[in-house]
Amino acid sequence: MKRKLLSNNENENNGNQTRLQATCPISAVSLLLAASSQQRAFLSLRGFRQQPRMCLFSITISSPIFIIAASFTEKSWACGFKNAQLLIAAALQIPSFRTSLASTFESISPQISFLPQQPYVPSIPSIQFLIERAWSLGFDPVGAAQLDSHILSTKKWIGACEIYAFFHSIGIKANTYDFRNASGPNATHPVLLDFVEAYFDSSLDEFLNTWTLEKATTPVLLSPLIWMRNTTDYIAGNFIHDTEKMPLYFQYQGHSLTIIGIEILKSGLRNLLVLDPGTKIPPKLCVGIDLYLRSSDATEKMLNVFRFGEHLLRKHPSYQIVEVVGKYDPKSDSEGRKVFRTKRLT
Repeated sequence: MKRKLLSNNENENNGNQTRLQATCPISAVSLLLAASSQQRAFLSLRGFRQQPRMCLFSITISSPIFIIAASFTEKSWACGFKNAQLLIAAALQIPSFRTSLASTFESISPQISFLPQQPYVPSIPSIQFLIERAWSLGFDPVGAAQLDSHILSTKKWIGACEIYAFFHSIGIKANTYDFRNASGPNATHPVLLDFVEAYFDSSLDEFLNTWTLEKATTPVLLSPLIWMRNTTDYIAGNFIHDTEKMPLYFQYQGHSLTIIGIEILKSGLRNLLVLDPGTKIPPKLCVGIDLYLRSSDATEKMLNVFRFGEHLLRKHPSYQIVEVVGKYDPKSDSEGRKVFRTKRLT
């Protein structure tokens, strides 16, 4: 599906130029990545830069959502809630999810309040209330006991377990994956990157069917995605491989992020593309995106705000990812989803 990335602001001109506006932060990231690709190709073809990382690469980006940044007082504890809001905002882009969420939230109103100008995206106190409600319905009793079944009006952290319980209790099925150990040399995490690439490449089922925990412990790791990767867009010269996939909740010790895509360099290096509630995004990112498209330095500097590269992955030994899958009937619990389960991949 083609998505509108740019709009013109007729009221704010820079000389004779009309200021370009990205329709949302993720669209801005998409434009920056396209510009970076073209700049790298230009420099490489003319011999000015010989590093492999300056050549063409492919990108996957998830559906458009807005950034919900944590305030100064929230940065130490609210990242999990902010990422939950991002996932809900993304789910609301999908008609079937939107209908289900609207029905669920309206059925338990007026206990829920929503963000200003963001219908059906609950406030942090409302998410706290909904997580306590999930516990009262029997979701994740072990996690509930660890937090004394109480988080409303507190600054307690939440993680993948609470995200799992929260989404299932409001009718959205989620899967959780554990990456407990580094899977490559020098504390690297190639299996985690393979997982994310497979997810945005719509080949996750194939990846999960062929990958086992035993493979993750072998001395030599061979990526099962080398032959799976979709090269059609790359060959056609399309620098952005756009998808309709939901973002992923990404947890490590002490913090969480939202993964919105993955950047794959021709050299083989990969960067997760993330939204971080704790990172201040320049206010002109969307309303003046052209400011960051004028030079390769400006483009790369802004892109680095959203990159979570392999060198950063080395800083933590273990990670968890939550994948939003589809609608689910919490009353039936036909799959025994009230008990938190996770699939270990490393």
